[in-house]
Amino acid sequence: LDKLAGGDTKGSDKQANYQARAKKKAISNPLNMKLLELEYSPLRPRYFAAMSCSNYLFQDGLKITSRYCRQRSCLICNSILTMKLIKGYKAAIDAMAEPVFLTLTFGRIQGVELELTIKSLKKELSNIFKRLRVRKRRNEEAEVLINAICKFECVYDHYKKNPFHPHFHLIVDGLKNANDIKAEWIKDLPVKSAAQH
Repeated sequence: LDKLAGGDTKGSDKQANYQARAKKKAISNPLNMKLLELEYSPLRPRYFAAMSCSNYLFQDGLKITSRYCRQRSCLICNSILTMKLIKGYKAAIDAMAEPVFLTLTFGRIQGVELELTIKSLKKELSNIFKRLRVRKRRNEEAEVLINAICKFECVYDHYKKNPFHPHFHLIVDGLKNANDIKAEWIKDLPVKSAAQH
């Protein structure tokens, strides 16, 4: 990659980026190869697309580009998406007076329970926010709204008896608000208090 970076003052940074991309590709390809073994999966074309993602670099002068697949099973495209999300939410997080990271978990479940559990957890979190707003209004607090960014995630572990683990990651403005949300979550759901961070 030294020749590609020739004449560029940021050559060593670019080389490090390309090496990091190559590492992601080395992890992503075997993963997608395994997924391609699922013969009747409707997602097979997406796994094929992920296999060919960023296989070639195209140089136009000092500008180097590549073709991306934008698939969820591709680590390269996921890292690009993560960077875009971080940039997108940065202004909202910077505007918070006291950003606090909060994780709310539910525990492990079976696949047949997943759809209903996800719906009920999202509704439960929405209800918690509504209750806290009503409580703040009754107490005549200046700030009635709770400023938060919420992201739902579900981890899958094939080797566990209950392989699915749904949970929320939140960035909440204010430690008191985060503690209030956590307390309501523990009160309303059959969850372990130690698992809520």
